[in-house]
Amino acid sequence: MPWVAVENGEAAQHYLSQGQGLPDQAVDVVLTDLVMPEHDGVALVADLKRRFPALPVVAMSGRARTDLSIDSLSLVRLLGADATLEKPFGLAELERTMAWVLTRH
Repeated sequence: MPWVAVENGEAAQHYLSQGQGLPDQAVDVVLTDLVMPEHDGVALVADLKRRFPALPVVAMSGRARTDLSIDSLSLVRLLGADATLEKPFGLAELERTMAWVLTRH
C-alpha cells in the first residue's frame, strides 16, 4: 500500500482537501499522532471526521493524558477515530490495526 507523510496536522488537512476525490490521490486511511506542531491531532481527528466521515482515522499517542488529565485517546474515539494506538507499539500491532480498520470500511 503506498503512503504519504506530511509534517503536521495543517499539512494533512491541506493534502486531503486537495486530493480527496481524485483517484490517483485518494486516501484509504489516516494515521495521526495526537501531539504535533501547528495543529494538534485531537482537532485534526474532529475536523477530518466532520469533513470526511467515511475516511478511516487511526490516532496514536505516547502521552495519552493531556495536562487536564483527559485521556486523549478516549476523547478521539468519542470524536470518531476508528482505532487508537498507545505508544510504544510494534509493527505487528500497527499492521493488525490498519488491516482491521480497512476491512471495516
